[in-house]
Amino acid sequence: MNDELWMMAQQSRSLQELRGDVGMVWTDSASQHLNGRYFDHHHNISEAMQDALTQRQHAEEQAQNELAYAAESGKEAEAKALLVQQLVYGVEQDIELAIDEYGQYVTYEGRADTTSRNAENLIRQVNQLQ
Repeated sequence: MNDELWMMAQQSRSLQELRGDVGMVWTDSASQHLNGRYFDHHHNISEAMQDALTQRQHAEEQAQNELAYAAESGKEAEAKALLVQQLVYGVEQDIELAIDEYGQYVTYEGRADTTSRNAENLIRQVNQLQ
């Protein structure tokens, strides 16, 4: 687009230079009518159009940069989401293991309590026999 903007500016400048060169000679009513109706208007429109196209070009470049940034951010977010999923899976596995080990603890604690009571009863019985 830079080439097109440059070419438009060159063509507009060439037209205005030509108007300046022939302006001294071309002074009849037809030339005044053409200047007033077309060439003066062209000069004003040309500048406004070039400014608008330049702004559009800058906006497009900025949009491309922002799209690239968004795409990169999306990739980073996906990578982090995958990492979070892996960590969550690891935590779920740890929780399952902890629940299983707690169940074993409860079982062993119950057995230990029962064994301890049985031992105390046996000790009492032995003490009563003596």
